[in-house]
Amino acid sequence: MRKLILLFILIALFFIQNIAYSAITVSASKSNIPRGQASVVTLTYQFTISGAVAPISCYVESDEGLFMAGNEIIEVNSKYLKANIINNYGTAVETLNIPVRVLERAIKKGYNTFQYVRYFTDNHSCQGNLPGNSSLVNFSITSGASADFDIKRIELYFENRRAEITIPKYYEGLKVFVDIMFTGSGLLQGYWEVDGRILSYVNQHIPYGKIFTLQIPEIPPLPTFEPGAHIVRFVITRPEIQIPIPLGIYFVTTEEIKRILKIKLYSPENDAKLDFASVNFEWEKLETPFIYIIQFFESENSIPIFSAYTKNGNYTLSEVILNKIFQPNKKYFWKVIGFDSENNIIAESEIRSLSFIKTKK
Repeated sequence: MRKLILLFILIALFFIQNIAYSAITVSASKSNIPRGQASVVTLTYQFTISGAVAPISCYVESDEGLFMAGNEIIEVNSKYLKANIINNYGTAVETLNIPVRVLERAIKKGYNTFQYVRYFTDNHSCQGNLPGNSSLVNFSITSGASADFDIKRIELYFENRRAEITIPKYYEGLKVFVDIMFTGSGLLQGYWEVDGRILSYVNQHIPYGKIFTLQIPEIPPLPTFEPGAHIVRFVITRPEIQIPIPLGIYFVTTEEIKRILKIKLYSPENDAKLDFASVNFEWEKLETPFIYIIQFFESENSIPIFSAYTKNGNYTLSEVILNKIFQPNKKYFWKVIGFDSENNIIAESEIRSLSFIKTKK
């Protein structure tokens, strides 16, 4: 009799130890959704079968997902989802679009949260070992400041405010900008690339706002020595995004840009204080320029108040011109430009400032 009881106990233990336990877990790339804005969330489903006598390979599927506020369905997502389970484990990824109307319906019913639910079936392929039959994700409706850091839109453009530009060969200082529309705040990571080659990395904290503008660094510069079309992108690696990465195209022509030579100024020194009298201006005389023009300004960005041409590396401002055009105790700016025989600018100096001091007698 004892042997029979012992046999029954061993058989029961065998079945208990080989009961298959199963589960579905789901994680979301973000859980705080900004009010009044559509959002894209990445959901990752994990399927696990534990305790089976032998490894199980099967598949589960879901015909739709349900948005719920309280116990009421407020929207149906009819996107089909399938997950293959191999040796007791499976994974599925869903890109979930959350329209504004879902948030509005939840708020209208008095909720600042909502849920997303999926029910799964296995059509008997898992031999009765379905890894759970439902998953649920909770979302909170928040203000823009407290929402998860999320990129909404990216716009890339050149200095002409367009996504394409045509430039001559050896063009210097080509500028590219990217406007990033976002919610929340957080760490932005990514890189600038041209023709698939990484130029520079970005690792920057973005404070709360609605738009952030980045400019491609000046060093290293965008290559302009090879004619043809070149593609520029700003690729975001963090936060995770579901929107497409825009690109800009710049066309390099075979016509070479004429490089502007640098004219070195000798005197007067920058920010010089000079007597209100005739003064001589000197600069480096280059071999190439055919003629020079010296220009004087009241501000760095204003039109010249006086200009004079010379073929030499100097110019003397006479007292006659000084008394007619200039005033004592006032700041002025000056620079020199070099022209070739066809009146093309081929050289230019920096801008220096000066002022004339008239002493009392």
